[in-house]
Amino acid sequence: MEYAYILPTAAFLADVAVLLFLFSDWRGGLDRPLLGMYLSLMGLNLSVAYMMGAGDADTAWFFLFVMRHFLFLLPPCFLWLALRLSGRASVWPLRLAFAYAAILIVLADFDYLSGSHRLVAGMFEYSWGFFPDLAPLARGAVGGLMALCLVPAFAALFRPQKWPDAILKHGPRAGRVVVALFVVWWLTLLLAVLPLTGVDLFPPGSAMDALAGVSIAVFLRERSSGPAAGVTVWLMRVAGMLASASFGVFVTFFFLAFLLPAQAIATGIAGAITALVALLAFQAWFSTEPGSAVSRGGGGGSGRPQEEILRTEHGLTRQEAVICRELHAGTRRDRIIELLGITSGTFRNHLSEIYRKTVDTVEAPADGTRDKLQRLTVFLKKTAAS
Repeated sequence: MEYAYILPTAAFLADVAVLLFLFSDWRGGLDRPLLGMYLSLMGLNLSVAYMMGAGDADTAWFFLFVMRHFLFLLPPCFLWLALRLSGRASVWPLRLAFAYAAILIVLADFDYLSGSHRLVAGMFEYSWGFFPDLAPLARGAVGGLMALCLVPAFAALFRPQKWPDAILKHGPRAGRVVVALFVVWWLTLLLAVLPLTGVDLFPPGSAMDALAGVSIAVFLRERSSGPAAGVTVWLMRVAGMLASASFGVFVTFFFLAFLLPAQAIATGIAGAITALVALLAFQAWFSTEPGSAVSRGGGGGSGRPQEEILRTEHGLTRQEAVICRELHAGTRRDRIIELLGITSGTFRNHLSEIYRKTVDTVEAPADGTRDKLQRLTVFLKKTAAS
């Protein structure tokens, strides 16, 4: 596969898109382990792309040296994310995993810089590019890191103490879907490790990584807190373009590898395919602001949806705006709590914040006959009609 390096390139673009969305809508919490995981993935995929497409073995050796730093950090970052997702506060497994990864990084750096190459048996050129063959000691060390991180990570994910609101609001099955996606993702990544043991198998991990990255970019864009100004909106636009380009590059790989003839004209055709698919993807997923009429539907007489008005003019978060939308539609409190997957206490806290940002800024009726919920209902009717 002459064009195999395209897949890690597509994954790299998707990873950068996810990072930009994280920076443009920073919330802490889950964002920190996601940041660590996608920084590791970004460096890993870029190094793999250069290593597979290297012109000689020495150049491939260098990019292997760069790659293994990110490879060793990825499993601990995933364990960190799994513990956060499952609502567990365990610290010692995470510290042990990062300490073990740090030791492997130091040993691998010494092995390369000293020129001993005792951890890597050789650098082989397969039909799809250069890839290393690890020595038995290195295979055991990497396998130990995977076991140390993946076993407790999936143990936590399969028996979570409490899923975060960001997952629960998508329904009772959302947690199981997340676990299933992680299982498939890691299976493809582990298949990508097989060439490290000398198996001539094209590593499919980058393909899954690219698709997962685009999916997460779309999700992060949709959960963002609404239209913004300055650097934030610029970051979101660039992230959308990169995610769209990643999807275009991913589709182009299959045309180059399986459909287009091995001729010079294929390069031009591939470029056109990438541009077309990226344009269509951007138009479908990222061309409108979060909360716009195109992406959300609905709205008042001015064409601006109620949620957008509440978020941009009154500073409500996305979840607060959703609560207002449901209250305006007449949805019962217990149904809203079930829909969002939150507790009644969290719902009351959201209502207090909504009151503070909306009706508390408006003078109360002189007769004092309306409570805050009644005043909020009137306020929402006026907002929807504006």
